[in-house]
Amino acid sequence: MKKSIEYIDMNNTLRITISNSKPVKLTELTDSLTGIADQYYSYIENDAKGLAESSLYVSEIKKGSMVFELVAQSLPYVSLIAATSPLEMWINQLVKTMEWLSGKGKKPDIDITKKDLQNICKTLSPVANDESSKIQLNLIGCNISGDFRPVFYDSPQAKKIQTKAKKEIALIENKMDHKATNRLMVWYQTRHVPNTKTGDMGIIESISNKPLKIIFANEEDKVYMYNAGKEFDVPWQELGFIVDVDVQYLNGVPKVYNIIKVHKNDTFVLND
Repeated sequence: MKKSIEYIDMNNTLRITISNSKPVKLTELTDSLTGIADQYYSYIENDAKGLAESSLYVSEIKKGSMVFELVAQSLPYVSLIAATSPLEMWINQLVKTMEWLSGKGKKPDIDITKKDLQNICKTLSPVANDESSKIQLNLIGCNISGDFRPVFYDSPQAKKIQTKAKKEIALIENKMDHKATNRLMVWYQTRHVPNTKTGDMGIIESISNKPLKIIFANEEDKVYMYNAGKEFDVPWQELGFIVDVDVQYLNGVPKVYNIIKVHKNDTFVLND
């Protein structure tokens, strides 16, 4: 069972400074901070082997550039007088990961997940999208070792890290099983032309709210879905199909549905 504790460690602070030359979208800024918070939460959860959790809190927002000072919950398995705080151990791991993504170091000997890479991309987004911007990460406090040095990333470095992270995400996705079974699909548009691979689009809301390109693993299922409306005596737009699908992704976003199987006995009229 996870344990959390209400005590906030105010002795050690992560200071994030974003020096920007133009206004930053609010959604982009909140995504950046959420990306940092998610990475810290994930680190603590793994470090504590699921037995504890901790969150980051904003202790102060300073004037001038966007300066955020974040503090963390103390942890039940770490002494309050420990030589190195979990905050420092995590930020060192994060910096090593970003150095590797920037081409300056070796890949850390840790399990770097798709979510970790996505959060790093979000963290750096305000800087990557402003050519004159930069971000600084600094640790301040009584439990911060003398070995830590503030790190800076300017816009070209942030873009380079994001590019590498997206390539690593693609590699992870290529190893993943993208098959989804027994999913409700409805047509968005169709050309009703059996021998074409263009023009068919469908919606599977359990995967994405957006209509995506549809291709078929076999022609029999395609012909059935084209003509099922005649069997039920309703327009094709009014039918729901239960399908097994192989989802094809690009940079973590679903782009194509490859229909592997249509469960014909489960087809139904949506408004019945």
